[in-house]
Amino acid sequence: MPTLSQEFFDDYARAYEQFDAQAVSQMYFVPAVLMSDETKSVFTSQEAIVDVIDELMDKLQAVGVAMCEADVCQTMRLSENIMFSNVKWTFKDATQQKLFSCFVSYTLQLDGESLKIIVSVIDDEERELERLLFPVT
Repeated sequence: MPTLSQEFFDDYARAYEQFDAQAVSQMYFVPAVLMSDETKSVFTSQEAIVDVIDELMDKLQAVGVAMCEADVCQTMRLSENIMFSNVKWTFKDATQQKLFSCFVSYTLQLDGESLKIIVSVIDDEERELERLLFPVT
């Protein structure tokens, strides 16, 4: 039986496959934090979250992503309503060939019966996309 976090990330993956930044943004609390080794950004509006997701989706489309699979590797409760999840993402093209995989960590909060993202840590994803978008020759 899928866990609540796996179901959440399956829904998240479906929204990404539709390249629906608005739907993905609804899966975030406001304010939300998106961080990597280089940047730490706090988004204080739904529109700002949509903008950053749109940029990421543009990169995914540029490398030919058509399918997204989320495999929740670990979830642990931090409090009654807050949890941490580590997700292995696999991105595939239209022929189901793997383009790349990466790990993203999330802090999530229970909002009624569903989860919403508070913090995303995205180092692996950025590195893989840069490698595909700008290959070293």
